[in-house]
Amino acid sequence: LGLCPDVEQGKGMTVFINGDAGVGKTRVVAEFQNHLVAQGWKVHRGQCRTYASASPFSPWIDLLRSLFGISQEDSTEASTGKALRLLQDVRPDLLEMAPLLNPILGLAVPETDVVRSLDMGTRRTRFFELVSALLEASSRPAPVAIILEDLQRADPSSLDLIGHVGINLTHSRLLMCLTARP
Repeated sequence: LGLCPDVEQGKGMTVFINGDAGVGKTRVVAEFQNHLVAQGWKVHRGQCRTYASASPFSPWIDLLRSLFGISQEDSTEASTGKALRLLQDVRPDLLEMAPLLNPILGLAVPETDVVRSLDMGTRRTRFFELVSALLEASSRPAPVAIILEDLQRADPSSLDLIGHVGINLTHSRLLMCLTARP
């Protein structure tokens, strides 16, 4: 809790909670989340699941769906509309990169000329930049905590994105909370 004022002042950070199964990591994170919400923070969560460990960006899917306000019941069109509205509201300059979200979130954003021209490696880099910029922009009105749990099950792409976001959050009101077992 002592880190919160620094994050609120634009000094984003990453917190890592490591402990054996059953020591209470999830309970501590849930209580922390409740505290943050009561203080006016936005909180978005993702969890690494055993059955999804081979799926790229698995924990990020739930987190990004939460950020965009996309529910499981939303149609592709509704999900696409929500994503585009948030991008328009917080970073309209990123709209041309929105098609990069299609494979991760099942959206139907028409591919732009810019995205069409990117090779696979550059698409990945631009996707990482898009997520980082979106998280940073979404933390301007109110601090944001992103919680990613059970990283011992995370796929390599998810870990790479965590690293990218972690490096780029230092001048934002973003707190990344990560949990894992040894």
